[in-house]
Amino acid sequence: MRRVDAAWSFVRRRVWAAIRPATIAAALVLAFLQTPQLHGQSQAASQAPSLSFDVVSIRPFRTPGGMTGCMFMPGRFTCRNAKVRWVILRAYDVLSIQTSGGPSWINSDPYDIEAKESDDLSAEMEKLPREQRREKERLLLQSMLADRFQLKVTRGTRELPVYALVVAKNGPKLKAANLQSAFPGVTTGPDGRPITYTCSIGNASGGGDVYQNCTIATLASFLPLQVGRIVLDQTGLQGRYDFTLNYAQQDSAADFGAAGGGAASDNPLPPASSGPSIFTALQDQLGLKLESTKGPVDIIVIDHIERPTEN
Repeated sequence: MRRVDAAWSFVRRRVWAAIRPATIAAALVLAFLQTPQLHGQSQAASQAPSLSFDVVSIRPFRTPGGMTGCMFMPGRFTCRNAKVRWVILRAYDVLSIQTSGGPSWINSDPYDIEAKESDDLSAEMEKLPREQRREKERLLLQSMLADRFQLKVTRGTRELPVYALVVAKNGPKLKAANLQSAFPGVTTGPDGRPITYTCSIGNASGGGDVYQNCTIATLASFLPLQVGRIVLDQTGLQGRYDFTLNYAQQDSAADFGAAGGGAASDNPLPPASSGPSIFTALQDQLGLKLESTKGPVDIIVIDHIERPTEN
């Protein structure tokens, strides 16, 4: 069981630490490039954030084998055999379906990246709460992309296919969170103050996930990795719940997050394990349902990017 304070903890588990070559990238790119134009006034990204790495080394990936993906570790950020779009997704905290534009090489050419924080910044980051640390990590990556790749993006929204998560016909099948079942007898921390529990998510033994003390909004924020679209929580359920969701996980869920471009698709992703689809599991096990609709989705458009000089 792992403690989860934000969706990126889950994304990192599914995408950054275990990413595989995309099998649906080309189709997703073509589909996304045909999406409607931006709605409303786009906001050009400001100049590179002032927060920056102390040292950055970027080289084309040449040696097969070993780790593939990107991760933050204390004091540094490391990528091996990583596509530039992966880094952009992490830097702007978006899924691939929320990006558009850019040359083809950002989806195909792999790089090794080693970026080191200054000792002072690293010490400061380690003291921050998770979400504040994640925000600074994003600023560091945005600064690196602007400096070394000359990245310029525009923020906006598009009307795209999405899923609405709603209560199914026969009502929800959910149990209110029981923290004492997960943490028996634990009510205060070492300082004597009452403990405030956050949502915890772990792997279910039969495939799927175990949620404890989680909101349905949290569930909705993780579902895009399985269904390939942004999911809007329209259940109206405000409580915290304990539940297990057993389903056939999609082998290409990680690829979906890494695939160049990406698009909302009407075709289900191929399963990597046996069991019901995520759509069936939600309805049968939780009394919830995914309904196809359209809605505004925050996106970033890649206006300009250049290959980095090797160092």
